[in-house]
Amino acid sequence: MDDGVKLLPEKLKKLRGERPRKDIADKIGITEVTLCRYENGQRTPDAYNLYKLCKFYNVSSDYLIGLENAVSDFDIIRKDNKRLRNKIKQIKRIIGED
Repeated sequence: MDDGVKLLPEKLKKLRGERPRKDIADKIGITEVTLCRYENGQRTPDAYNLYKLCKFYNVSSDYLIGLENAVSDFDIIRKDNKRLRNKIKQIKRIIGED
Protein backbone atom coordinates (compact mmCIF):
# COMPACT_ATOMS: atom_id res chain seq x y z
CA MET A 1 0.00 0.00 0.00
CA ASP A 2 1.28 3.46 -0.93
CA ASP A 3 2.39 5.67 1.99
CA GLY A 4 -0.02 8.43 0.90
CA VAL A 5 -2.93 6.01 1.06
CA LYS A 6 -1.83 5.01 4.57
CA LEU A 7 -1.52 8.63 5.72
CA LEU A 8 -4.89 9.79 4.39
CA PRO A 9 -7.04 8.05 7.05
CA GLU A 10 -4.81 9.32 9.86
CA LYS A 11 -4.91 12.88 8.59
CA LEU A 12 -8.67 12.85 8.03
CA LYS A 13 -9.26 11.67 11.61
CA LYS A 14 -6.88 14.32 12.94
CA LEU A 15 -8.56 17.10 10.97
CA ARG A 16 -12.04 16.04 12.05
CA GLY A 17 -11.01 16.02 15.69
CA GLU A 18 -13.96 15.71 18.06
CA ARG A 19 -16.55 16.90 15.57
CA PRO A 20 -19.26 14.36 14.74
CA ARG A 21 -18.50 12.45 11.56
CA LYS A 22 -22.09 12.93 10.36
CA ASP A 23 -21.80 16.74 10.54
CA ILE A 24 -18.67 16.72 8.40
CA ALA A 25 -20.10 14.22 5.91
CA ASP A 26 -23.29 16.28 5.52
CA LYS A 27 -21.33 19.47 4.89
CA ILE A 28 -19.12 17.77 2.31
CA GLY A 29 -22.02 16.00 0.63
CA ILE A 30 -21.06 12.38 1.29
CA THR A 31 -22.53 9.77 3.59
CA GLU A 32 -21.28 9.22 7.10
CA VAL A 33 -20.44 5.63 6.12
CA THR A 34 -18.29 6.86 3.23
CA LEU A 35 -16.37 9.25 5.50
CA CYS A 36 -15.93 6.46 8.03
CA ARG A 37 -14.48 4.23 5.31
CA TYR A 38 -12.09 7.00 4.25
CA GLU A 39 -10.98 7.44 7.87
CA ASN A 40 -10.52 3.70 8.38
CA GLY A 41 -8.62 3.19 5.15
CA GLN A 42 -11.28 0.90 3.70
CA ARG A 43 -11.92 3.25 0.81
CA THR A 44 -10.01 6.02 -0.97
CA PRO A 45 -11.85 9.19 -2.07
CA ASP A 46 -12.12 9.88 -5.77
CA ALA A 47 -10.66 13.15 -7.08
CA TYR A 48 -13.87 15.13 -6.56
CA ASN A 49 -14.39 13.99 -2.97
CA LEU A 50 -10.70 14.57 -2.24
CA TYR A 51 -11.19 18.11 -3.56
CA LYS A 52 -14.25 18.61 -1.31
CA LEU A 53 -12.33 17.31 1.73
CA CYS A 54 -9.43 19.66 0.98
CA LYS A 55 -11.74 22.66 0.58
CA PHE A 56 -13.64 21.85 3.77
CA TYR A 57 -10.52 21.38 5.90
CA ASN A 58 -8.57 24.13 4.11
CA VAL A 59 -5.62 21.89 3.33
CA SER A 60 -3.92 20.86 0.11
CA SER A 61 -4.35 17.45 -1.45
CA ASP A 62 -0.57 17.10 -1.13
CA TYR A 63 -0.94 17.44 2.64
CA LEU A 64 -3.75 14.89 2.84
CA ILE A 65 -1.90 12.24 0.86
CA GLY A 66 1.45 12.88 2.53
CA LEU A 67 3.40 14.70 -0.17
CA GLU A 68 3.90 17.69 2.11
CA ASN A 69 3.98 18.00 5.87
CA ALA A 70 2.84 21.59 6.18
CA VAL A 71 -0.42 22.02 8.00
CA SER A 72 -2.95 24.68 7.23
CA ASP A 73 -3.45 27.85 9.21
CA PHE A 74 -6.74 26.32 10.33
CA ASP A 75 -4.95 23.42 12.00
CA ILE A 76 -2.54 25.76 13.77
CA ILE A 77 -5.37 28.03 14.94
CA ARG A 78 -7.40 25.04 16.17
CA LYS A 79 -4.46 23.86 18.28
CA ASP A 80 -3.91 27.37 19.65
CA ASN A 81 -7.60 27.68 20.53
CA LYS A 82 -7.50 24.38 22.38
CA ARG A 83 -4.46 25.50 24.38
CA LEU A 84 -6.15 28.83 25.19
CA ARG A 85 -9.35 27.10 26.34
CA ASN A 86 -7.30 24.89 28.64
CA LYS A 87 -5.46 27.90 30.08
CA ILE A 88 -8.78 29.72 30.67
CA LYS A 89 -10.12 26.65 32.50
CA GLN A 90 -6.99 26.58 34.68
CA ILE A 91 -7.32 30.28 35.50
CA LYS A 92 -11.01 29.89 36.33
CA ARG A 93 -10.19 27.02 38.68
CA ILE A 94 -7.52 29.12 40.40
CA ILE A 95 -9.83 32.09 40.93
CA GLY A 96 -12.80 29.86 41.80
CA GLU A 97 -15.04 30.45 38.79
CA ASP A 98 -15.61 26.81 37.80
